[in-house]
Amino acid sequence: MIICKRKLLTSSLIKLLFRSRYSSLKELNNYCVFITNSTTGSHTHCNYQSTRSLSSNYNYRAVFLGSDAFSIPSLVMTTNLLGSTNVSVVVSNFGNEVAKFAKKNELETFHWEDFKTKDFWNHNNRSEEFGVVASFGHLIPLQVIERFPLGILNVHGSLLPRWRGAAPIPHAIIYGDKTTGISIMQIAPHKFDIGPILYQQEIPIHPHIRRPELISILADVGAEALGHVISDIDHFSSHPIPQNEEEAKLSPKLTPVMAEVDWSTKTADEVYNLFRGLYGVFKLKTYLMEKPIDLDEIGLVVMNSHRDSKGIGDSASEKCEQNNTSLNKSTNFERFYSNSPFYNLDNINVLASSVPGQIIYYKDIILVKCMDVSKSLKCMPYVSVRKFKVGKKWMSAKDFQNGFLSKCKPDQRIFSFQQQTTSVQPENTIKKQQQEQKLK
Repeated sequence: MIICKRKLLTSSLIKLLFRSRYSSLKELNNYCVFITNSTTGSHTHCNYQSTRSLSSNYNYRAVFLGSDAFSIPSLVMTTNLLGSTNVSVVVSNFGNEVAKFAKKNELETFHWEDFKTKDFWNHNNRSEEFGVVASFGHLIPLQVIERFPLGILNVHGSLLPRWRGAAPIPHAIIYGDKTTGISIMQIAPHKFDIGPILYQQEIPIHPHIRRPELISILADVGAEALGHVISDIDHFSSHPIPQNEEEAKLSPKLTPVMAEVDWSTKTADEVYNLFRGLYGVFKLKTYLMEKPIDLDEIGLVVMNSHRDSKGIGDSASEKCEQNNTSLNKSTNFERFYSNSPFYNLDNINVLASSVPGQIIYYKDIILVKCMDVSKSLKCMPYVSVRKFKVGKKWMSAKDFQNGFLSKCKPDQRIFSFQQQTTSVQPENTIKKQQQEQKLK
């Protein structure tokens, strides 16, 4: 198994990854090999030449199964390598993004409910050598897997066996992982994401990136990794590496309960990571005098005296202790956020004698106290919140202060946590789930 590590994302690479939302194959004509990367030192070199000529060397056919925007770059890569007439598409909904893309590009398309039946295979003379799955969401039965001599490849958005399941990318952000990546694995029957690994590609997680941007990046990195495997599929298919079950972590489907914040048990970093990991799916939720409040535009809080004047700082608590980890303001990631992820505090006295959930209005911003685990003033146990939703109306921090907080007594200005259970679990409870799954 080859693991390719990226130490950093260059500005040109970031631009390339973020612009890749394509609607037709013609737009991808010069994008067959997505990135050519070379790292130094102990990391594996991952240079390879364009594999456009593969279809002339191998008369392989493939079936592609996918559903959403994460799937599209991998579908494009597969089609560019094998030729559009050698790739069939399977979808579970003719209205999803993959189905629309396939229709626009005149790719042969089937519905999953038909494709997985024995009658379909008995009445269709299929000759595909392998399949490709990217964000499909359905368990592939053994009778379908066995139809492909080279098996079915799965483009999975994590470094397996960490984060098996439906939501690997959000979980990597929520749990503060420093790196993530793509695993190209072989589909195995009966359970999701347990098959052997053929190839992995690792990238760092930017400390302020949100779920949609990381999905976009990994979709393209996944297509690159898939192209690398398809270009030498005979070799990779004959050298599978079993996953280490002891290192397995589960990433269940995102649910609304995950968005409810327990201020007494979560640090500021954990609240910020939760906001970034659920971004675009659920807003963080809390309660003020039993009234539900949604939160948006959440950031961290640092003291001005501890902030690098040339940078925007860093998100993880341990990194707050390092003065040399700030990012330059010109970084490409800055333009993807409407506000800086940091709020600079210049008066420490405003934070005196606060408790978890305490709401402090300060200079047109709301600061919320979180669990305090750091003795350093560089890492303030607060998050800043700029937008609030009460009922159906979104409002600024200033409007929230004037319309609600000003009417509360000082001892009532505390956000509370009403939900007793949450799906965001410590990693040691995930092992228990794994053991229970084995007993089934």
